[in-house]
Amino acid sequence: MNTFTIEEIEQALSQTKINEFYFSQGLVESKSSVNYAPIVDYLTGVTPVLNSLQQDHKLYFCKSLLNLIGSIEKISAKEQLVLNVFNDPLLQPIFPYFLNPKMINDLYLNPSSEILHTVQTFLRQQGLNADDEFSVIATVSVYYDQQGLEIPDGVVKNYLLNALRNKGHLLYPYHMSMSFAPQVAWVKSYFKLLEEIDSQFTEEYIEAGLFFLDDELIRFFMEYKSGSYIKVIEKILQQYDREDVEMIRAKLISASRFYQVIPDRFGSIVKSVSYDYLVKYRSDASMARWEHRIPETSLQELLHIQQFPLSTVAVHYLFTLNHTKASELIKHLIERKAFVDVRTIMVLHHHLGNEAFEYIEQIVEYIGAAGGVDYYRELFSYLQKISTAEKYIYVLWKMGMNKSNQIKTFAAELLAANDPEAETKAIALLDHKKGEVRLFGAKILSLLSSANSKRAILNVLHKEQNDAARDLLLESISSSLPADADDAFIQQMIEGAAQRGKLQKPVEEFLDESKLAPLYKADGTAATPETIRFFLYRMSRLNKMQSDTEGNYIIQTLDKAKAAPFALQLLQLYKEKHFKPEHKYLLAAAALLGNDEVTDKLRTITNTWIEEGRYKMAEYGVGALALQGSDKALRWVEWYSRKYRSKKANVGAAALTALEQAAEELNISTHELGDRIVPDFGFDGLYKSFTIGNEEYRAFIDSKFKLAFFNEDNKQLKAIPAAADAALKEEFKAIAKEVRDVVKSQSPRMEYYLIVQRRWSFAAWQAFFLNNPVMFIYATKLVWAVYANEHTIETTFTCNEDSSLIDVNHDEVSIPEEAMIGMVHPTQLAPAVLQQWQQFLFDEKVDQVFPQLDRKIPDLSAINLHTTILHQYEGRHMQTGSIRSTLERYGWHKGPTGDGGMLESMRLLYFEKKLEAILEVEGVGAGYGWGMDEKLGRLYVIDKTKTTTRWDTYPKNEEDEKLVAFDQLPPIFMSEMLAAIEAIKQVETAKS
Repeated sequence: MNTFTIEEIEQALSQTKINEFYFSQGLVESKSSVNYAPIVDYLTGVTPVLNSLQQDHKLYFCKSLLNLIGSIEKISAKEQLVLNVFNDPLLQPIFPYFLNPKMINDLYLNPSSEILHTVQTFLRQQGLNADDEFSVIATVSVYYDQQGLEIPDGVVKNYLLNALRNKGHLLYPYHMSMSFAPQVAWVKSYFKLLEEIDSQFTEEYIEAGLFFLDDELIRFFMEYKSGSYIKVIEKILQQYDREDVEMIRAKLISASRFYQVIPDRFGSIVKSVSYDYLVKYRSDASMARWEHRIPETSLQELLHIQQFPLSTVAVHYLFTLNHTKASELIKHLIERKAFVDVRTIMVLHHHLGNEAFEYIEQIVEYIGAAGGVDYYRELFSYLQKISTAEKYIYVLWKMGMNKSNQIKTFAAELLAANDPEAETKAIALLDHKKGEVRLFGAKILSLLSSANSKRAILNVLHKEQNDAARDLLLESISSSLPADADDAFIQQMIEGAAQRGKLQKPVEEFLDESKLAPLYKADGTAATPETIRFFLYRMSRLNKMQSDTEGNYIIQTLDKAKAAPFALQLLQLYKEKHFKPEHKYLLAAAALLGNDEVTDKLRTITNTWIEEGRYKMAEYGVGALALQGSDKALRWVEWYSRKYRSKKANVGAAALTALEQAAEELNISTHELGDRIVPDFGFDGLYKSFTIGNEEYRAFIDSKFKLAFFNEDNKQLKAIPAAADAALKEEFKAIAKEVRDVVKSQSPRMEYYLIVQRRWSFAAWQAFFLNNPVMFIYATKLVWAVYANEHTIETTFTCNEDSSLIDVNHDEVSIPEEAMIGMVHPTQLAPAVLQQWQQFLFDEKVDQVFPQLDRKIPDLSAINLHTTILHQYEGRHMQTGSIRSTLERYGWHKGPTGDGGMLESMRLLYFEKKLEAILEVEGVGAGYGWGMDEKLGRLYVIDKTKTTTRWDTYPKNEEDEKLVAFDQLPPIFMSEMLAAIEAIKQVETAKS
């Protein structure tokens, strides 16, 4: 037969190994490719011509088809079909990266002249020149190296020797990596081959191998021919162009490694090359950004750190071998403001002890903002371990001169906590001639709210020219300012701003007060242009969605009912200026002065930003809605928090934060705020009465969340009476639509409350669930419990349609007023009780709004709950697309994106407890519709109060302080987390 059978193809696709380089993608994954069917039809003879292949990330399954080819020496007619597949335009460019390793493998296993000739033929067909052909064929030496064998005499060795002799110059082999990029490899068997040609070749090859030097290669040189090549290596390391940075870098890496093994022979070399490296480092600022990091044994033992920048290694060796020269060079480095790594500072302290602080102070002063706040955080963590407070506090004050606001804040926090004289020194800084220094003093005082600092702040508040410093000072004394300001207080504020030159012109040219809609005070008089200018000036100081202390005093005097035209005009001007981020304070100003019409505008603008992918601006829009503060606005904020909990998670997180801030201002919890903003549609309890003609009717919401109507005889009607006027029909039509929206929001919200185990007081539960027409339906569809404490249930019940509360036996229950009520999670019920309630719901035909009692319960018996990182899912192969789709359905969201647009993790946030579960993943695409071989990784939970960035560094081991042990997690959160992971679909046949 000149075609393959389907069994042969499936066997080839199922094979684990294709050759020494590539592994099969698996039969299941191969079948999921859109190209699987046309390729199989062609190979089995169903179609005589291969249809054009389609772009598909799973197309790489074709590499497994090479398993259908035996030896490349003789290609049969049906094996040629496989090669024809690879001639498709989509596969042709990558075919060599599949075929060439297979050919080399065949040549390695059967080094015959026939195989060699076939390989050469194929390589020439690929357009390779003689040198490239040699490089591919020379890869066989890699295989002999791996086996610890010598290249045997014969056709392959003769080919390599002849090629080298005929060319007269050194040719390098390479091996094909999984990324399809050729990489130079230092191969011992190839090195021995060169010995037979020319000693010059061996020296060139050794020099080229300096970049690949490792412990194994060092041992090889020390043992091979009694270490005769050590002298050659010494000569190579001593000869280099001192202007060639790359060469110096390679020589330093090599010299340092040989020095660790043979210090007496390589001491002078490592000293010389260390000096040359630091000289180049001093003059080339870009070197710090691209420094190699290498292990260095003596430093590892000393500092318990695995990797060190080359500049650190060079400083260490220079101090070790020439202390005087090292000291001079360090001074020059600092004077030239070269970047000094924290690890280098550790080395300085090791060699100089407390004398190193003279250098450290200068480094902090000269390096400035180049280090970044993480640099200073690491530095001072180290300084606190090795020195007294007196020494590192002096260094901290030096950082007051830094131009970075983040670094100033970091230093201010440390000084406020550690320097007993911080307040006195900071007060003195308020009179400094430099605004940046006054800002540093303000930062410290903002953290020290003593009566003395408040008096000092009040003395300079209206004089401070630096707005950033003044804002901090104002914030630090805001609690001491009056809640309500009189006219004299407000006038003093405005005059102070005028004297500081802040009101000489409008904040923006387009905010000319004479062209803005008027604002009116509560007494009916118009606010003065100066007042409006001051208000807009203060709002312009905001960099996030919040109110301003001084701006609020102006708002207190205004008639907000008449302020909507002004607010709408601000939004229109903002739109005309293309919603530039620097003008976002207009959102806050409009929100603070706006009504429901402004709320609608804010929502429209926010939706536009989301559609345009301007997610940071959308976060501001959500914040502005929360700032507006009406129940309608907050309902939309809550909607955003749910809508974008997984997708566009930044927007959802911003909405949650905004709700938290709004609740804080109202002195209630976010959950209570969520209850408060559920509308009642004007119902009186569970019903809304209305009259048509002389007839009385009642509207209510039925068990399917639909509007229904009763007449005076309590007979349910199919629809609102036809005699109702158009306005009434339109009102109920709007109510019906809003009910649907409320259900969309409340169903996931209630499920979330089940997971986080929210509790209500019995009075609050009755008010919310028994008196709201929509929430009453939820009361009848869920099973509730009276909790004696966080976990102990006293009784379980549900709500009947007549508002009575009954247990699983249909007996009415009496609940004490002091009781706490919550939804039952199935893990909290004994198996028999759980089964009783499931039967109850079935018998009563209760259609639950979400799975409450039928939730999947994971098996915890095989899990070590005392650990902080679970490895049991690690390496598990999952069906393409299943990881992300399943977890997002369970409320998880995407983590950061790594190389190639692949997600690094999926995450589940428990906002109230500040916990976040992280499941590391591989092969999951950041966009839908693409990915690779999807696998699960480690699972752990971090304490968000101990994180400093949105995407934290992944923990190295179980001892990371951010990690939370699984047995310390809320049990239901852990159950839901594990259930979601267990729901992901595995591939049918896992790869070995």
